[in-house]
Amino acid sequence: MFFKNKTVAVIGGSDSALTSALYLADIADKVYLIYRGEKLRGEPAWIENIKQSKNIEVLLNSEVTELIGENKLEKIKISNGTQLEVNGLFIEIGTEPISYNFIKNLEINTDEKGYIEVNRAQQTSRAGIWAAGDMTTGSNNFRQIITACAEGAIAAENVFKYLKTR
Repeated sequence: MFFKNKTVAVIGGSDSALTSALYLADIADKVYLIYRGEKLRGEPAWIENIKQSKNIEVLLNSEVTELIGENKLEKIKISNGTQLEVNGLFIEIGTEPISYNFIKNLEINTDEKGYIEVNRAQQTSRAGIWAAGDMTTGSNNFRQIITACAEGAIAAENVFKYLKTR
């Protein structure tokens, strides 16, 4: 509610950015959705909701190049030179796994991007270690809360089975 009746911008063009823009559109007077690509990449339903929103303006082929303000954000400059007056800026450009030392110390396999490799049972390359959620290669790399919860349930069931045999 900090941005109620204010103007905000969201950077990104996938589901996180789209859902954030839609949420903010219910609170803010104006939402700029700024994406460097030629078209939005989210779920078609979210894209349709964005198009139907009266207070979301989509700026494609655009990037934020400068933040302007004294003691607080007042404007942003985008790649075409336009300056937009905003009260807040939300960066929703995706996620990358954080390489925690404990993951390295466990000596479990990760892919080239650092995501923990898991099988269908959410088990890692080391016996007795399971992983679930956005840091894994599970759920066909579909990083959503619902898939993370499902992975957690699958992992828990398999941990239970594993512990029963010990």
